[in-house]
Amino acid sequence: MPDVLLNSSTTVRIVVADPQPVFRYGLKRLFDETDYLRVVGEADGAVHAVQAVRQHQADVLIINPGIRGNGLDALKALDEMAKPVRCIVVTNGTQPYAQLASRQVSIAGLLPRDSPASAFVKCIERVIRDQHWLASDFAVESTDAPPEAKTQYGLTRRETQIVSAVAGCASNKDIAAQLSIAEDTVKHHLSNIFNKVGVDSRLELAVFALYHGLVQWS
Repeated sequence: MPDVLLNSSTTVRIVVADPQPVFRYGLKRLFDETDYLRVVGEADGAVHAVQAVRQHQADVLIINPGIRGNGLDALKALDEMAKPVRCIVVTNGTQPYAQLASRQVSIAGLLPRDSPASAFVKCIERVIRDQHWLASDFAVESTDAPPEAKTQYGLTRRETQIVSAVAGCASNKDIAAQLSIAEDTVKHHLSNIFNKVGVDSRLELAVFALYHGLVQWS
């Protein structure tokens, strides 16, 4: 497949195969924030995943190998397609890439389920260029927001630190420990941040922060 030029008029077509509707919905909202990534199909089982990829001529399949019907069987079926699809496996734990590769299926990327939202975007950008991606390839730079971003959204220094931590997939408990504050204080700050930037969830905040320059990826 020819290389897809990102950030252009070309749209990267994505199918998400996962048993949890909320996870599929979250990724759809995430990719809708970009100009070039679109979820064109969803599936909660292996058979439907293969059907969706074929129907929509997907460029990328994000799949949980634990979906109904065995996700690895779906990957084997997709290997036989004339038009290749880049498969990103989302794991619930720390299953090594080598273990998945040993099952003789083609995998372009591997991401833990609790990866930062921005890691999913960066992973797709890598695999669509026919490169491989492991979770260890990603790191969020935990920096303060640029001065203009802080001024525009009215974020305090503490709030920008919390935004960076959320983008790095830190829990409220982790953030409290990092900043030496109470978890209730973290919750209070998050509520204020949500109101200031106009989001309703941590996932939306991570996406907003990435695309509006509040955090940077490496």
